[in-house]
Amino acid sequence: MRNTDNSFAAKLNRLFAEKTKPDGTPYSKREVVAGVPSLGRVELWRIEHGKLSRPRNEVVQGLANFFGVPPGYFEDTDAQASPKHLRLAAIFSDSEADAEERKAVIEMIQAMIEAKR
Repeated sequence: MRNTDNSFAAKLNRLFAEKTKPDGTPYSKREVVAGVPSLGRVELWRIEHGKLSRPRNEVVQGLANFFGVPPGYFEDTDAQASPKHLRLAAIFSDSEADAEERKAVIEMIQAMIEAKR
């Protein structure tokens, strides 16, 4: 059964569950707060528990950078990113493509995913 919760909190919690450190262990909340300068621990708690559904742009960007996903991952859409898609997005975000090129490729991938459904 597919997870249909597209809230920011659900997406962030999926990242905590699916994205791990190189040694395979999960990131702690403390590590995330330390790795995202614009994010405090209370704000992270509020986001995780759905008390803050629209974090500031610098927080969204910081979380995306930390977990290696495009900021668009957090957008409220019906598309669910699987771990495989997240890995692809992380590889792609490290490329030298500019923002417009990245957006075009992401849109193509999303269209391919939707066509398979």
